[in-house]
Amino acid sequence: MIKKFVLSSKKEKSTLSGFTLAEILITLSIIGIVAAITIPSLMANVQEKAWAAQKKALAARMSQTFPQLSKLNGYGIGTDGTIDKANAAQIFITEGLSKVYKIASVCSKDNISSCGIPSQITTLGGTKQYTFPKSFAELNKILTSSVKDENNKDRNTLENGGIIEDTDVAAFETMNGESIALFYNPKCKQISSVITNKYAQSEVCANLIYDLNGTKAPNEVGKDIGFITVFSSTDPVVAAPVPVLPFYDKGKSMYGESGNDAISYCKSQDTNSRLPDMYEGYSMFLNDQLLGYTTEGFGDYWTGTPISGVGKDGYTVVICSHVGQYLKRKNSDTASTLVRCVEK
Repeated sequence: MIKKFVLSSKKEKSTLSGFTLAEILITLSIIGIVAAITIPSLMANVQEKAWAAQKKALAARMSQTFPQLSKLNGYGIGTDGTIDKANAAQIFITEGLSKVYKIASVCSKDNISSCGIPSQITTLGGTKQYTFPKSFAELNKILTSSVKDENNKDRNTLENGGIIEDTDVAAFETMNGESIALFYNPKCKQISSVITNKYAQSEVCANLIYDLNGTKAPNEVGKDIGFITVFSSTDPVVAAPVPVLPFYDKGKSMYGESGNDAISYCKSQDTNSRLPDMYEGYSMFLNDQLLGYTTEGFGDYWTGTPISGVGKDGYTVVICSHVGQYLKRKNSDTASTLVRCVEK
């Protein structure tokens, strides 16, 4: 007898694993929140790097452009020696600068907004709002006015001195899209051989305030707005400092007891910062209000320019910000002096 075996199979339930709709929605919400937090920061970082590259490119172009002019002074001066203060800057742009540099458009002092110059800017680090200056006097009154010394003599007309002529601003747009306001000193002089204990304002020929993207936000110094100062009527020196926000704007004033102390401070503040050289320092003093430094009050400040041939201790050029005078100070001096750093 043959036995039959019946195989009985139970139909097993297969359990499927997965996410519920609620879980998916929660995950997507988390991703959205993280993206909303991180993407703006990443985009801002990318934008700041783009601005930094554009600043360097603009500074390089200006450093190549101004030396191509046979001289930087004399524009806007009549045969009788009278300065056309209202139009000297515009004349310099149209009759001088445009001959060696391609310019998209030029705007008069009453129409600088047409060249993308904002009516207001935010100072370094967003410290305050500042109405865009329309003349050298509005930019820095000290350098366009008489300052008396302890003997009641006019400090700005002493040896190697002189004041900046108070001319009105003009503006132009570059072929690269930058908006530039130009302040011009038609009676600027050649740089003298004297380094210290002199007033260098007579050697300032032009000061440029640029906006990398016109009137678009943020219109803030240190971001899309910066400045370049040109010294010497012949063989010009072009200074284009990019200031680093100092600690004292955060309630922590920093003073260096010596030049070496100041150098160390800049390194500790930011590995990408250093002391300005004396021309960069003077450019920063000239554009003091744009930086919001006047909130700290005036005071001398260090530069990184040494004076050679004075022994092992050495001297460093210091800028007296009361009158814009170059001074000399030993690296071992103990007098506290403000430290202001710039990007390398």
